[in-house]
Amino acid sequence: MGITFAFLAGKFLKNTVVEKTGKFDYSGVILLTLGLVGLIYPLIRGAELGWPLWSLILMIISIALLFIFLYDQKKKSFKGKGPLINMELFRYKDFNIGLCAVLFYFMAQDSYFLINAVLFQTGFGISSSETGIFFVFQGIGYVIASVLSIRMIPVYGKKILQTGVMIMIISLLFHIIFFQSGDVNRGVLLPVLFIYGTGCGSVLPSLLTMALKSIPSRFAGAASGTFSTFQQTAIAFGIGIVGGVFFYILGKAGTLQAYLAAYQTATAVNVIMLLFVSLFLFLLPDKVTADSQPEKLRVSDELLNIEAKPENCAK
Repeated sequence: MGITFAFLAGKFLKNTVVEKTGKFDYSGVILLTLGLVGLIYPLIRGAELGWPLWSLILMIISIALLFIFLYDQKKKSFKGKGPLINMELFRYKDFNIGLCAVLFYFMAQDSYFLINAVLFQTGFGISSSETGIFFVFQGIGYVIASVLSIRMIPVYGKKILQTGVMIMIISLLFHIIFFQSGDVNRGVLLPVLFIYGTGCGSVLPSLLTMALKSIPSRFAGAASGTFSTFQQTAIAFGIGIVGGVFFYILGKAGTLQAYLAAYQTATAVNVIMLLFVSLFLFLLPDKVTADSQPEKLRVSDELLNIEAKPENCAK
Protein backbone atom coordinates (compact mmCIF):
# COMPACT_ATOMS: atom_id res chain seq x y z
CA MET A 1 0.00 0.00 0.00
CA GLY A 2 2.80 2.41 0.87
CA ILE A 3 4.63 1.69 -2.40
CA THR A 4 1.40 2.29 -4.34
CA PHE A 5 0.77 5.68 -2.76
CA ALA A 6 4.43 6.67 -3.21
CA PHE A 7 4.09 5.91 -6.93
CA LEU A 8 0.82 7.86 -7.23
CA ALA A 9 2.30 10.82 -5.34
CA GLY A 10 5.28 10.94 -7.67
CA LYS A 11 3.01 10.80 -10.71
CA PHE A 12 0.24 13.24 -9.78
CA LEU A 13 1.59 15.67 -7.15
CA LYS A 14 3.38 18.75 -8.43
CA ASN A 15 6.96 19.26 -7.33
CA THR A 16 7.74 22.31 -5.21
CA VAL A 17 10.78 24.54 -5.39
CA VAL A 18 13.07 24.13 -2.39
CA GLU A 19 14.14 27.45 -0.92
CA LYS A 20 17.10 27.43 1.44
CA THR A 21 16.73 30.32 3.87
CA GLY A 22 19.67 29.53 6.16
CA LYS A 23 21.85 26.91 7.76
CA PHE A 24 20.33 23.96 9.54
CA ASP A 25 20.21 24.43 13.30
CA TYR A 26 22.33 21.45 14.38
CA SER A 27 22.96 22.77 17.89
CA GLY A 28 19.23 23.29 18.40
CA VAL A 29 18.51 19.72 17.35
CA ILE A 30 21.13 18.37 19.76
CA LEU A 31 19.89 20.46 22.70
CA LEU A 32 16.23 19.58 22.10
CA THR A 33 16.95 15.88 21.58
CA LEU A 34 19.11 15.56 24.70
CA GLY A 35 16.59 17.52 26.75
CA LEU A 36 13.59 15.42 25.69
CA VAL A 37 15.38 12.07 25.93
CA GLY A 38 16.76 12.98 29.36
CA LEU A 39 13.25 13.85 30.55
CA ILE A 40 11.25 11.05 28.93
CA TYR A 41 13.54 8.10 29.64
CA PRO A 42 13.46 8.51 33.46
CA LEU A 43 9.66 8.88 33.30
CA ILE A 44 9.42 5.54 31.52
CA ARG A 45 12.02 3.63 33.55
CA GLY A 46 12.04 5.50 36.86
CA ALA A 47 8.90 4.02 38.39
CA GLU A 48 9.90 0.49 37.35
CA LEU A 49 13.33 0.86 38.97
CA GLY A 50 12.07 2.56 42.13
CA TRP A 51 13.18 6.07 41.11
CA PRO A 52 16.96 5.72 41.56
CA LEU A 53 19.01 8.87 42.13
CA TRP A 54 20.35 8.94 38.57
CA SER A 55 16.80 9.24 37.17
CA LEU A 56 16.05 12.33 39.26
CA ILE A 57 19.40 13.93 38.39
CA LEU A 58 18.85 13.21 34.71
CA MET A 59 15.43 14.90 34.76
CA ILE A 60 16.89 18.00 36.44
CA ILE A 61 19.68 18.18 33.84
CA SER A 62 17.18 17.70 31.01
CA ILE A 63 14.98 20.54 32.26
CA ALA A 64 18.07 22.77 32.38
CA LEU A 65 18.92 21.75 28.79
CA LEU A 66 15.40 22.62 27.64
CA PHE A 67 15.72 26.09 29.19
CA ILE A 68 19.08 26.50 27.45
CA PHE A 69 17.41 25.41 24.20
CA LEU A 70 14.71 28.08 24.57
CA TYR A 71 17.32 30.75 25.30
CA ASP A 72 19.35 29.59 22.31
CA GLN A 73 16.31 29.73 20.02
CA LYS A 74 15.37 33.25 21.17
CA LYS A 75 18.95 34.43 20.64
CA LYS A 76 19.08 32.96 17.13
CA SER A 77 15.69 34.46 16.28
CA PHE A 78 16.89 37.89 17.41
CA LYS A 79 20.04 37.61 15.27
CA GLY A 80 18.14 36.15 12.30
CA LYS A 81 20.19 32.95 12.21
CA GLY A 82 17.33 30.57 11.44
CA PRO A 83 16.43 28.74 14.67
CA LEU A 84 14.99 25.24 14.77
CA ILE A 85 11.71 26.62 16.16
CA ASN A 86 10.48 30.05 15.17
CA MET A 87 9.84 31.70 18.54
CA GLU A 88 7.58 34.31 16.92
CA LEU A 89 4.90 31.63 16.79
CA PHE A 90 4.49 31.73 20.56
CA ARG A 91 3.40 35.35 20.39
CA TYR A 92 0.05 34.08 19.13
CA LYS A 93 -2.22 33.35 22.08
CA ASP A 94 -4.47 31.00 20.09
CA PHE A 95 -1.48 28.99 18.93
CA ASN A 96 -0.28 28.49 22.52
CA ILE A 97 -3.73 27.40 23.66
CA GLY A 98 -3.97 25.00 20.72
CA LEU A 99 -0.60 23.45 21.56
CA CYS A 100 -1.72 22.89 25.16
CA ALA A 101 -4.83 21.10 23.86
CA VAL A 102 -2.63 19.00 21.55
CA LEU A 103 -0.26 18.13 24.40
CA PHE A 104 -2.94 16.78 26.74
CA TYR A 105 -4.94 15.11 23.96
CA PHE A 106 -2.09 12.98 22.67
CA MET A 107 -0.90 12.16 26.18
CA ALA A 108 -4.31 10.57 26.78
CA GLN A 109 -4.92 9.14 23.33
CA ASP A 110 -1.81 7.05 22.78
CA SER A 111 -1.42 5.86 26.37
CA TYR A 112 -4.99 4.55 26.04
CA PHE A 113 -3.86 1.96 23.51
CA LEU A 114 -0.99 0.84 25.74
CA ILE A 115 -3.00 0.20 28.91
CA ASN A 116 -5.90 -1.39 27.03
CA ALA A 117 -3.65 -3.75 25.08
CA VAL A 118 -1.86 -4.81 28.28
CA LEU A 119 -5.14 -5.32 30.14
CA PHE A 120 -6.76 -7.34 27.34
CA GLN A 121 -3.81 -9.59 26.57
CA THR A 122 -2.00 -9.97 29.89
CA GLY A 123 -4.80 -9.26 32.35
CA PHE A 124 -7.72 -10.99 30.63
CA GLY A 125 -5.65 -13.45 28.59
CA ILE A 126 -7.27 -12.42 25.30
CA SER A 127 -5.23 -13.25 22.19
CA SER A 128 -3.42 -10.50 20.32
CA SER A 129 -5.49 -11.16 17.17
CA GLU A 130 -8.80 -10.73 19.02
CA THR A 131 -7.45 -7.62 20.74
CA GLY A 132 -6.66 -6.24 17.29
CA ILE A 133 -10.24 -6.95 16.19
CA PHE A 134 -11.50 -4.99 19.20
CA PHE A 135 -9.52 -1.95 18.07
CA VAL A 136 -10.88 -2.37 14.54
CA PHE A 137 -14.34 -1.52 15.88
CA GLN A 138 -12.87 1.59 17.43
CA GLY A 139 -11.29 2.43 14.08
CA ILE A 140 -14.63 2.10 12.31
CA GLY A 141 -16.12 4.64 14.71
CA TYR A 142 -13.14 6.92 14.11
CA VAL A 143 -13.49 6.84 10.31
CA ILE A 144 -17.23 7.50 10.36
CA ALA A 145 -16.94 10.39 12.83
CA SER A 146 -13.94 11.95 11.08
CA VAL A 147 -15.77 12.09 7.74
CA LEU A 148 -18.82 13.70 9.36
CA SER A 149 -16.88 16.09 11.63
CA ILE A 150 -14.82 17.59 8.79
CA ARG A 151 -18.07 18.60 7.08
CA MET A 152 -19.58 19.97 10.29
CA ILE A 153 -16.59 21.98 11.52
CA PRO A 154 -17.17 24.91 9.10
CA VAL A 155 -20.72 25.26 10.47
CA TYR A 156 -20.35 24.51 14.19
CA GLY A 157 -16.65 25.23 14.74
CA LYS A 158 -14.97 24.05 17.92
CA LYS A 159 -18.26 22.73 19.32
CA ILE A 160 -17.66 19.56 17.30
CA LEU A 161 -14.28 19.04 18.97
CA GLN A 162 -15.73 19.77 22.40
CA THR A 163 -18.51 17.25 21.79
CA GLY A 164 -15.93 14.67 20.67
CA VAL A 165 -13.88 15.17 23.84
CA MET A 166 -16.98 14.75 26.01
CA ILE A 167 -17.84 11.53 24.14
CA MET A 168 -14.32 10.25 24.87
CA ILE A 169 -14.61 11.16 28.57
CA ILE A 170 -18.02 9.49 28.94
CA SER A 171 -16.75 6.42 27.09
CA LEU A 172 -13.70 6.18 29.40
CA LEU A 173 -16.00 6.34 32.41
CA PHE A 174 -17.90 3.41 30.89
CA HIS A 175 -14.53 1.66 30.47
CA ILE A 176 -13.89 2.04 34.20
CA ILE A 177 -17.37 0.77 35.09
CA PHE A 178 -17.30 -2.04 32.54
CA PHE A 179 -13.91 -3.43 33.57
CA GLN A 180 -14.88 -4.23 37.13
CA SER A 181 -14.25 -7.95 36.72
CA GLY A 182 -12.59 -10.42 34.40
CA ASP A 183 -15.90 -11.29 32.73
CA VAL A 184 -15.65 -9.47 29.39
CA ASN A 185 -18.98 -9.19 27.57
CA ARG A 186 -18.10 -8.71 23.89
CA GLY A 187 -21.61 -7.49 23.14
CA VAL A 188 -21.06 -4.52 25.46
CA LEU A 189 -17.33 -4.02 24.88
CA LEU A 190 -17.50 -3.52 21.12
CA PRO A 191 -20.10 -0.70 21.22
CA VAL A 192 -18.10 1.03 23.99
CA LEU A 193 -14.96 0.91 21.84
CA PHE A 194 -16.93 2.09 18.81
CA ILE A 195 -18.28 5.10 20.74
CA TYR A 196 -14.79 5.99 21.97
CA GLY A 197 -13.62 5.86 18.36
CA THR A 198 -16.34 8.30 17.29
CA GLY A 199 -15.10 10.73 19.93
CA CYS A 200 -11.53 10.46 18.64
CA GLY A 201 -12.70 10.90 15.06
CA SER A 202 -14.55 14.07 16.00
CA VAL A 203 -11.43 15.65 17.50
CA LEU A 204 -8.23 14.53 15.83
CA PRO A 205 -8.75 15.45 12.13
CA SER A 206 -9.53 19.10 12.94
CA LEU A 207 -7.32 19.65 16.00
CA LEU A 208 -4.39 20.79 13.84
CA THR A 209 -6.65 23.23 11.99
CA MET A 210 -7.94 24.74 15.22
CA ALA A 211 -4.42 25.05 16.63
CA LEU A 212 -2.99 26.78 13.56
CA LYS A 213 -5.92 28.84 12.30
CA SER A 214 -4.61 32.16 13.69
CA ILE A 215 -1.14 31.71 12.18
CA PRO A 216 -0.33 33.69 8.99
CA SER A 217 0.43 31.58 5.94
CA ARG A 218 4.10 32.63 5.96
CA PHE A 219 4.51 30.73 9.26
CA ALA A 220 2.61 27.63 8.10
CA GLY A 221 5.66 25.39 7.71
CA ALA A 222 7.24 26.37 11.02
CA ALA A 223 3.90 26.08 12.82
CA SER A 224 3.09 22.61 11.47
CA GLY A 225 6.59 21.42 12.35
CA THR A 226 6.21 22.73 15.91
CA PHE A 227 2.81 21.04 16.10
CA SER A 228 4.34 17.70 15.06
CA THR A 229 7.11 18.07 17.63
CA PHE A 230 4.57 18.71 20.39
CA GLN A 231 2.48 15.77 19.17
CA GLN A 232 5.33 13.26 19.27
CA THR A 233 6.58 14.62 22.59
CA ALA A 234 3.08 14.34 24.07
CA ILE A 235 2.83 10.71 22.95
CA ALA A 236 6.10 9.90 24.72
CA PHE A 237 5.03 11.79 27.85
CA GLY A 238 1.68 10.01 27.88
CA ILE A 239 3.28 6.59 27.61
CA GLY A 240 5.76 7.51 30.34
CA ILE A 241 3.30 9.12 32.78
CA VAL A 242 0.10 7.09 32.30
CA GLY A 243 2.02 3.88 31.62
CA GLY A 244 4.12 4.60 34.70
CA VAL A 245 1.00 5.01 36.83
CA PHE A 246 -0.42 1.77 35.43
CA PHE A 247 2.66 -0.34 36.13
CA TYR A 248 3.27 1.33 39.49
CA ILE A 249 -0.23 0.38 40.69
CA LEU A 250 0.13 -3.06 39.14
CA GLY A 251 3.40 -3.72 40.95
CA LYS A 252 4.57 -7.33 41.03
CA ALA A 253 1.23 -8.85 42.02
CA GLY A 254 0.20 -9.88 38.51
CA THR A 255 -3.32 -10.80 39.65
CA LEU A 256 -6.45 -9.86 37.71
CA GLN A 257 -7.57 -7.53 40.50
CA ALA A 258 -4.21 -5.76 40.35
CA TYR A 259 -4.58 -5.29 36.59
CA LEU A 260 -8.10 -3.91 37.03
CA ALA A 261 -7.00 -1.50 39.76
CA ALA A 262 -4.06 -0.31 37.66
CA TYR A 263 -6.26 0.13 34.60
CA GLN A 264 -8.95 2.09 36.42
CA THR A 265 -6.41 4.44 38.00
CA ALA A 266 -4.56 5.05 34.72
CA THR A 267 -7.84 5.60 32.87
CA ALA A 268 -8.89 8.13 35.53
CA VAL A 269 -5.65 10.01 34.77
CA ASN A 270 -6.60 10.03 31.08
CA VAL A 271 -10.03 11.41 31.96
CA ILE A 272 -8.34 14.28 33.82
CA MET A 273 -6.14 14.98 30.79
CA LEU A 274 -9.17 15.09 28.50
CA LEU A 275 -10.83 17.53 30.89
CA PHE A 276 -7.82 19.80 30.36
CA VAL A 277 -8.28 19.39 26.60
CA SER A 278 -11.90 20.47 27.01
CA LEU A 279 -10.79 23.52 29.01
CA PHE A 280 -8.28 24.62 26.37
CA LEU A 281 -10.83 24.13 23.58
CA PHE A 282 -13.20 26.32 25.56
CA LEU A 283 -10.54 29.05 25.71
CA LEU A 284 -9.88 28.74 21.98
CA PRO A 285 -12.03 31.15 19.93
CA ASP A 286 -14.22 29.82 17.14
CA LYS A 287 -13.06 32.49 14.73
CA VAL A 288 -9.79 34.35 14.34
CA THR A 289 -10.11 37.98 15.38
CA ALA A 290 -7.74 40.89 15.03
CA ASP A 291 -7.04 40.71 18.75
CA SER A 292 -5.65 37.19 18.42
CA GLN A 293 -2.60 38.48 16.50
CA PRO A 294 0.33 40.37 18.02
CA GLU A 295 0.17 44.13 17.33
CA LYS A 296 3.54 44.30 15.61
CA LEU A 297 2.71 41.45 13.24
CA ARG A 298 -0.72 42.91 12.42
CA VAL A 299 0.93 46.20 11.47
CA SER A 300 3.45 44.34 9.31
CA ASP A 301 0.65 42.50 7.52
CA GLU A 302 -1.21 45.74 6.92
CA LEU A 303 1.90 47.36 5.45
CA LEU A 304 2.42 44.37 3.16
CA ASN A 305 -1.17 44.60 1.96
CA ILE A 306 -0.81 48.35 1.29
CA GLU A 307 2.39 47.88 -0.71
CA ALA A 308 0.84 45.06 -2.73
CA LYS A 309 -2.02 47.23 -4.07
CA PRO A 310 -1.74 48.02 -7.81
CA GLU A 311 -1.98 51.76 -7.29
CA ASN A 312 0.98 51.67 -4.89
CA CYS A 313 3.04 49.48 -7.20
CA ALA A 314 2.51 51.96 -10.03
CA LYS A 315 4.02 54.84 -8.04
